[in-house]
Amino acid sequence: MEKKEKKPEKDFLPIEKPSLKNYLAMDDFLFLKYMGEKGNELQQKSFLKTLGIDIKGKITTTNTKMPPDKKMGKKVRLDSRIITECQKDINIEVQRKKTDDFLGRLIIYASKRAIESVGKGQNYNTLKNVITVAICGYSFLKSLKYHNIFYLRNSNPYINETLIDKIEIHIIEIEKFRKSKIF
Repeated sequence: MEKKEKKPEKDFLPIEKPSLKNYLAMDDFLFLKYMGEKGNELQQKSFLKTLGIDIKGKITTTNTKMPPDKKMGKKVRLDSRIITECQKDINIEVQRKKTDDFLGRLIIYASKRAIESVGKGQNYNTLKNVITVAICGYSFLKSLKYHNIFYLRNSNPYINETLIDKIEIHIIEIEKFRKSKIF
């Protein structure tokens, strides 16, 4: 009678094989790969078109955050910058958790992009259209809509006057999107 060899006990937890069910688009490198890398211009243009942002001509993608080497147990923030041929500078930010400074950061990012678009000694009319898209994993706006667009406008509700149309901020609240009946 042959004795069966006893296998040594494992002193580590088994590593779960990566699959799409393990990934959350809000904090994963999949979204960065899809929206933040060169070569994905068709997806980027399609996404922006669904937001009502018209893009004509070629776009150039600039990644400012790269995915980490580890696929599991990491924290990734997306910061994708897209420059268009039609003079639009688009920044896509993903914010998973609510922080007190997030709206201030959005304003600073948009303002910085606007300042960078006008070179020293250039006419201010050369200011590019600056668009910031914030995809938030939480709800915080009073609006019931999941996609809201903000401009610099007159606060008088009887006067529909835009002060300047060069800066716009899109806020997408994923929590409200998931509750909507569009998919």
